[in-house]
Amino acid sequence: EFVDNVRVVMFAGHDTTSVLLTFMIRHLANDPVVYAEILKAKCDFVEQEEIATSKKSSEELLTWG
Repeated sequence: EFVDNVRVVMFAGHDTTSVLLTFMIRHLANDPVVYAEILKAKCDFVEQEEIATSKKSSEELLTWG
């Protein structure tokens, strides 16, 4: 019985994840405005990460506001 319950939980989690990813990819493909906003947010994040990693520890910390 325990093994059956674990199988159900594993399948349910896999099914939920795959449906969510499929929905998100479909939504991004059908809505270029949303895709552009997500891409912009990703680029902004990468830029901030590069700035943060390039600073020496003695320099002023990054401010996000």
